[in-house]
Amino acid sequence: MNRLSHLRISDLELFITAAHLKSLSKAASFHNLSQSAASTAILRVEAAFERPLCTDASA
Repeated sequence: MNRLSHLRISDLELFITAAHLKSLSKAASFHNLSQSAASTAILRVEAAFERPLCTDASA
């Protein structure tokens, strides 16, 4: 199965918003998503590109 098959356009939109806002929680709020749903979407993006794309700034 193609690794991009589970990726959604909305996942990419969320990723781009998070990058612009430099905050996943703000991006989640902007897209009316829970933090959990946003994290799952980012995991799908990372899985599709087979690499971590986000870092935890608090770490």
